[in-house]
Amino acid sequence: MADLPPFIEYISLSNKELFHSRAIAWILKCDNEFQRNFLNTILHQEDGKIEFIDALSEISQIDILVLFKLNGLMQYLHVENKIKASESLKKSDAYTLNVDETILSQTEYYYSRVYSKKFTNRLIKQIGRADCGSLSNSENWRFVFLKPSFVLQGNGLTHLNSWRDDIWKNDQGNISILNPWVSFSYETLIVNNLRNTQTLSLTAAEYVEFIKKDFSNIRMGDLKNSDHLSYQNVERVLGGLSSSLEEGAMNEWFMILKKDLSDTFTPPNESFKNKLSIDFNTKFLTDTGNNGGFLIESCFIIKDCEFPHNQKMIKREGRIGIQYEHNTNGAKLKFFYAANEYNEVKPDKTQRKLYVNRVEQLISDSNFPGVRNILNWDQKFNGSKTKTFCSRSADMKYNGEKLTYETYQELKNIFLKLIVAIDNDLFENQEMIRPLL
Repeated sequence: MADLPPFIEYISLSNKELFHSRAIAWILKCDNEFQRNFLNTILHQEDGKIEFIDALSEISQIDILVLFKLNGLMQYLHVENKIKASESLKKSDAYTLNVDETILSQTEYYYSRVYSKKFTNRLIKQIGRADCGSLSNSENWRFVFLKPSFVLQGNGLTHLNSWRDDIWKNDQGNISILNPWVSFSYETLIVNNLRNTQTLSLTAAEYVEFIKKDFSNIRMGDLKNSDHLSYQNVERVLGGLSSSLEEGAMNEWFMILKKDLSDTFTPPNESFKNKLSIDFNTKFLTDTGNNGGFLIESCFIIKDCEFPHNQKMIKREGRIGIQYEHNTNGAKLKFFYAANEYNEVKPDKTQRKLYVNRVEQLISDSNFPGVRNILNWDQKFNGSKTKTFCSRSADMKYNGEKLTYETYQELKNIFLKLIVAIDNDLFENQEMIRPLL
């Protein structure tokens, strides 16, 4: 029989986030000392008597819901537990606080729900307690975003959740709601508080030993150094050779890159020569597709582009830019073109062939020689098979020294060069490019 991992590690493999959420809620229910340590870490600036009431897991899309009293008043703590994936997106619905966006990040959506009487009334019924009337008051809620690591706190990152200050502005243009989510690492909130708990049961003690191993730095050196984000270290993460802490730190470095690229080219109208684009956007995703991994994208937004949609052509915003996708199948840099509202434009089969042929001409060597010189993409054109995303790609592993990187700064420089090259090509060849958009 093959060697098996310890029992608690073995049962955690099917769904890590669900496993840890339930384990943490269970220990909170069972151990008074951990209850105090846990709440004191989160509420360290609060004055008054803190009394733990209950902890629930997986209720109304809340990973962990902690009920406690502060000076006798019932309070509610929503813990969003994110082990691997970045936040998904959610559509506004009947529970959503009125904002101009139709698509919200998970944490924006979850926060906005507490203003909904419909949502809070349903949650009160699910909790099953008669003393939860204060749940409908948003001032009685706290929000924690729990991640494997937060090693870059104070090094450019103030939080780990996807909260956009710009969509929470009032009529005067001032931010009316600041990010309510406080980010914590597993080490700070869970590992240290369990390590300092002397009254744990044998089952809880076994869990402590497991998470000390998984949320500690065991192979990759100083996670705060920029060489943590290297091609080889990403390969090690994807190969399962890193701890959750080390993988979490990798996510943080990609988030720093997203922020740095956004800050470098903001405002876009002062940063670029081309007049075709109306905006510039950068985003970072984890768990991309079926192969996991990391994806970071920087692109120009161009208005009035033609896309096939349900047997007709429609005018929509397009995006043209660079993706770096690194997953278990390898690492590629992609020069791409697609509808900005990617999921809203669905090419009909009869229109798709014409669209793909047009985009193949658009992102060609002749229109984008500067980008081609850097990427040295292969001659295969990756046309759209279902939606509008088309690309030319370069395999980083076999593309020479200029596309390999050993530090964060080297990867950032690759993006900077490519963004400037796209801008130059859009400027120099706009007369040929505009008719193909």
